[in-house]
Formats: sequence, C-alpha cells, structure tokens
Amino acid sequence: MNETLSRAYIPPSKTVEWETPQSLFNELHEIFDFTMDVCATNENAKCKTFYTKDDDGLTKHWIGRIWCNPPYGDGIEKWLKKAYETTNAILGGVRLLYA
Repeated sequence: MNETLSRAYIPPSKTVEWETPQSLFNELHEIFDFTMDVCATNENAKCKTFYTKDDDGLTKHWIGRIWCNPPYGDGIEKWLKKAYETTNAILGGVRLLYA
C-alpha cells in the first residue's frame, strides 16, 4: 500500500458502522481477491456475496476469502473470535480494525 498508516483521533459518533474507503478496499482486493463481505449493508457491500445486520453474519457460515469491517464498539470481540475460528478452516481474510 502506498499510504503510511498512523493513529488518528476519531471523534465520538452516533454510529458504530463505518464504510471502508473504496480505494483502500481496492488495494487490498488486488492482493487477496475477496469473495465475501461478512459485515456489510446493502449500500456498502464490497463483495457480491455479503451479509447485512439483518442476516447476522455472526451466525452464518463464512466461505472463501473474507472481508470484515465490523461494527466498532461493544461486541467487536465477537467478530474477532468468529474470524479467528473461521480462518483456521478457510483460505483466510482481512479484518479492518480501528487501532
């Protein structure tokens, strides 16, 4: 990737959902060729196969190369646990996390 990542102040928000910038996804997609977005909305899904909040991706079977930009805040550990357990059985994936 061409950009240097650094910590930045993120002000409080009324939402825990943040769309991945398309340019960032495109760069990572070139490397990983993602096949499933497990934390999407109908408006921001990054892959043809995706789960929305209504689908509850935590209860679904994850298949292929996973893109996961989970809701930030309480509950993120559930997404990390599912990703850890799932990537032991599938090809791998990328989780986008606020650090």
